Amino acid sequence: MAGKIRYCSNCGKELNEGAKFCRYCGNQIITADADISALNRAGEFEVMDFTIGNSDGSGDMTSAATIDAKDSQVLSPLGAIWDSVKSILGGSIGLLLKPKMLIPVLILAVLWIFLGMAHSSDQSIIKILSWLTFAQGGLDRSDALGTIGGIFGKGAVGAMFLSLFNGGVPKLFSGISAIFKKTEGKMGFLSIIIGYLIGMVTNFAFVGFDTANAQSTMAGISGIILSLQALGGKSGLIYSLAESFTAKKSNGIRMPQGGKTKSLLIGSVAGFGTITALSSLL
Repeated sequence: MAGKIRYCSNCGKELNEGAKFCRYCGNQIITADADISALNRAGEFEVMDFTIGNSDGSGDMTSAATIDAKDSQVLSPLGAIWDSVKSILGGSIGLLLKPKMLIPVLILAVLWIFLGMAHSSDQSIIKILSWLTFAQGGLDRSDALGTIGGIFGKGAVGAMFLSLFNGGVPKLFSGISAIFKKTEGKMGFLSIIIGYLIGMVTNFAFVGFDTANAQSTMAGISGIILSLQALGGKSGLIYSLAESFTAKKSNGIRMPQGGKTKSLLIGSVAGFGTITALSSLL
């Protein structure tokens, strides 16, 4: 096994030669020389190196951890973006097959149409519903890019409501809890800064620089909730994108870095939160 790169089956990190424990997550590494039966009885059996070849010991040495590492590799940023686009398109088509999920979509669509027609009304209920659904997103911006940004902001608000309607509340609370919990792998200050900038830029893309105010804060709130749900559930489009941007390439394999993925999402929450807080004062 000398010179053979091995990976932890728990977190996917590269192991030091001869390591018995992963220095990133503490997972115990089991080799063919270990007392497998005793460890298995204790419920600690995780990884065993095995030989594929002849009975005389010749042949290639393969590691179950190495195979697991290849299976857990993440996409490149461009690949993750393209995969996200396909997932969104597939999800949109899938909505047609799930009448239950169409209910909130139809309600939002009707509200957006109605509130768009009544945008000049001074009635409190109209203002509250307009804020809650981000109904003015894109309607209060004259340039084409601004209108597109507002539409994406509406999409974020819609996705947030759909996630909550579809049982996303536990993930939200798990995400809040995950911020304060110890994570696998080292967190990165640079990842937090990058996530912070991404959150700020995305928020401004949704609401615009000149039109950011208290009435547009639901777009930022949606960004916060979706980022926290991704952090809590460790799944979904946002988490996949964050994971792809923070992955580390090792031995030709793009491996996830849980700590840096968490850092990016925490930074995103802070970025959305900062602009939302400042906008609420305008």
